[in-house]
Amino acid sequence: MKFLVVLLIALAAVTARPPPPKYAGGNGQYLAGYAGGKRKGFKNLKAAMGACNRMRKACGGVTWERKHKGADKFTLRKGNAFKKSPSGEKSWKKLPPPPYSALIPLL
Repeated sequence: MKFLVVLLIALAAVTARPPPPKYAGGNGQYLAGYAGGKRKGFKNLKAAMGACNRMRKACGGVTWERKHKGADKFTLRKGNAFKKSPSGEKSWKKLPPPPYSALIPLL
């Protein structure tokens, strides 16, 4: 019986959807390159982070383009290292996921 309980817990841990990535913010910083090779802008941070999460490893974070004229100032970025922005941009880089063992509940 104990084996069955352990098996069910392990199966649930393997099939469970991992939590969404966490982000770290940086004022006066930008992330290099557009994810997917071209500019894709969003009107708010939440929408941009959702799109970045769906791109998985192809998106390293989001940069707010202060000087962009349109409403879609939040852009998906390929890079994941903060670089000093000469134009006052703000960025949020995607943090690495927790180790797999952190996702499995303790027995």
